[in-house]
Amino acid sequence: TTKARDMVRHVLRERLEGKQLPTELTSFLVEDWQQFLQLVYLRQGKDSAEWIDAVQTVDDLVWSVQPHEDEKSRVRLERLLPDLDRRMAAGLEKTRSHADDARARLEVIREVQRKLLTPDSTPLPLEPLTPSQQEQITPQRSDEEKSWKEMTAVERQKVKYEALMYEFLKRVDDVPIGTWLLYDDLRRGATRRCKLSSRIDETRTFLFVNRVGVQVYEKPRKAFAYDMQMGHARIIEDTPLFDRTIERISSNLRKMAGDT
Repeated sequence: TTKARDMVRHVLRERLEGKQLPTELTSFLVEDWQQFLQLVYLRQGKDSAEWIDAVQTVDDLVWSVQPHEDEKSRVRLERLLPDLDRRMAAGLEKTRSHADDARARLEVIREVQRKLLTPDSTPLPLEPLTPSQQEQITPQRSDEEKSWKEMTAVERQKVKYEALMYEFLKRVDDVPIGTWLLYDDLRRGATRRCKLSSRIDETRTFLFVNRVGVQVYEKPRKAFAYDMQMGHARIIEDTPLFDRTIERISSNLRKMAGDT
């Protein structure tokens, strides 16, 4: 339990330190969601999809209460909120601790998020962590734990890999629909050009099609993030130019088919 507690505190400290957030959200994360994170860590482990999803919820909540002035961010927020609300409610249901206080905070968070979708809404009052909250998310290093200097090269590599995985999970969520990629098919030893055609939020699945619209890959979010991290999935930077090239090729093929 000490290891679980300190892992959770490290995750929260990394994401909340130096941030200014609505006080209700900070309280929710430090008091309520911290309990849920510990529960998931103990039951499922840090390599589980449940743990990654619970940590991603922290990132999504922090992002959701930032000012969103551009249209792309507003669209993403509007799409994210129902799923985020479901995840928060499910987490509270599993912990069942201080239910009334937690649900009251949850209602305030929902109201804050709704206000952010309202054009020209009044800026939200934001506060940094209190000293008490900082203490609540400070890991207490045990004698068995190693500092960075004490770690072996393999241990350091593992820590870096885990940190990178969270970064790439966030990155794949920001890949726009219609983006073309070079995707390595390791089983066939080949590389495909494919386009991200849709994102299924309910199952967190990404669908990819080839240049004629036939689906070639269906990737869970974690698998897509891993492939990007390992360099097996690479965005084609000049997507508009590639789109035009593909359209020109397709048009020529249609003309040739019509001439025969």
